[in-house]
Amino acid sequence: GEGGGNRSNIETSEVERSIAMRSGAVDWVCLSQEEGPEKPEEVVALFHLSRDFALKLLPLQAVKCLEAVVQKQPPYLPHVEAEARANLAVLLLRHTRNAREAKAHLERALRQAEQLPVSLAFVCKVISLLSTCLGKLGSGVQQRQVLAKGLDLVLRDRLEYEGATEEEKVRWYLVFQAHLAGVLVRDGEREVALEMALEARAEVENKATTLAQLQANLTVLQLMLAAGCHDERAADQVSRCEAAIGLCDATEVLESAAYFHLLRSLLELRVGRQDGLRSALSEAARAITGLMERAATARLLPPDFLEILYDLLASQYHRLGGDYAEEKSRIQQAHALIRKQSAMMGSDPRSAEFEPYYQLLTFLVVESEVVSLLTRGMIREAMKCVLRLASLVDGSPDHLGPLEPSVHLLLGSLSTICGNFESAERILNVAMATASDDRSRDLAKLQLCLLELERGGQPAGDAADRVEEVRSTFAERDSAYPAALLCDVTLSERRGDTAPAKRKVQEVIKTANEKGDRQVLALGLMEYARILMREGDTTLSKQVVDSAKGMATHVKHLPTLISALRVSDQGGILPAVLDKWDAMVGERGEVQRW
Repeated sequence: GEGGGNRSNIETSEVERSIAMRSGAVDWVCLSQEEGPEKPEEVVALFHLSRDFALKLLPLQAVKCLEAVVQKQPPYLPHVEAEARANLAVLLLRHTRNAREAKAHLERALRQAEQLPVSLAFVCKVISLLSTCLGKLGSGVQQRQVLAKGLDLVLRDRLEYEGATEEEKVRWYLVFQAHLAGVLVRDGEREVALEMALEARAEVENKATTLAQLQANLTVLQLMLAAGCHDERAADQVSRCEAAIGLCDATEVLESAAYFHLLRSLLELRVGRQDGLRSALSEAARAITGLMERAATARLLPPDFLEILYDLLASQYHRLGGDYAEEKSRIQQAHALIRKQSAMMGSDPRSAEFEPYYQLLTFLVVESEVVSLLTRGMIREAMKCVLRLASLVDGSPDHLGPLEPSVHLLLGSLSTICGNFESAERILNVAMATASDDRSRDLAKLQLCLLELERGGQPAGDAADRVEEVRSTFAERDSAYPAALLCDVTLSERRGDTAPAKRKVQEVIKTANEKGDRQVLALGLMEYARILMREGDTTLSKQVVDSAKGMATHVKHLPTLISALRVSDQGGILPAVLDKWDAMVGERGEVQRW
């Protein structure tokens, strides 16, 4: 009961209760918003005990209480059984791997609820939980069907359910749309997911609360980035999100605002706008600091998710600027936060829901480390990190399987740097064939083009076709545009077309400088120096080589530094640099075995 006899027990567990409430431990799926049909006293007692055990993080005892209700013979009335089964499924999903049993309970609860006077929230929560179950079981087709049923339910004109409001229907509509978009992205249908999100945005415009409209706009922006959309549509969506944030109470949307600025940071990173990236990161840091100062708990995202994502993006910003010390510091902070959350997994009832997020963040942080190590020619260290990425994918194929092409892409880069061109070509072709999104596929295509030009030997017509394909793939706004243009420079040089090569390499230098791509800038400077030397301009070529040496030294890109020193090595340091490079790369056979 809830009477005064239990008052001392409630008071002694108040701190634990507040912690558990913040973590969602006492979330209870209620059948009705009203009092509803009266329950037998023993059912009230078992429900109360189950919630209390969940509150004290004793899930086994909580499960047993609810199993006693659903296994009763003769059975209790359907409204009692439906509520018990729904909450039993919640416990099974959070604390066990028995998704199949949870699915059976939810399907039974949903069938019973359809015949009862229940709240819209109850039916929608059961559908949402059932979708999660089916995702865990790999039943993608059935998962889509269940979510479509949920969407149909909330889009009906008549408010059939007890206490249902238009606002509640809109909220659940957005929840189901977001779930379905996640399923589509997982299955590689990013464009379809984006179209669906755009439909949802139009559906809720002027109908939903300002906060709901903001969430719909954030979903669209996120899916645009996932679909590789970095054009005017993305810029327009950024403006829409900014306008939606402006209509909300600033203190109430700090979490959403921080996430928006991180998404904007990712967009600025993709298109190579350094100033925009710095500004977006600054705004994200301000919002995250505001959340910390208010000791606000994350409601929409897992704990520390924003901080980890910020550290990851900030590390990439510092890497582009050649500040590897600050980059390393940010990477270490990200790893430390992930370790902290991993250590707390067992104490948080929602750990099963959060785990995929931290697995993804771990992958992305390690992937960023690999790029940094490859930039600096630290081959052995990079290989260790690539092996860790492969291990992460193998350990969680359901969540990280779609990222396996990224591992192939990094392995291809590694093999290229080490001169294992045949191995690199094979691996990059696998990356291109298995990529689940256009951007990964395009980057693999770009690397293959650079590799083939480096190797030489292919017919001129084939090389020209490959370069033209790459050039048409990357628009000028894309951060990879300077590298794609470098392919064209190399092809023109091979043909002996000095004037076009010179004009194109000057564009490489200009755009790489604008986008902050100092590695491509160093490579472009060396190509420009070679062209000048062929033209006999020794004075300017020497100046350009010195600039290339300075830039290569700044970003610690040893291959370019070696190229520059082969041309101009007044200090006689080339042998020492070559020794350092050999030590970094190791024996090629060793890398090949890896």
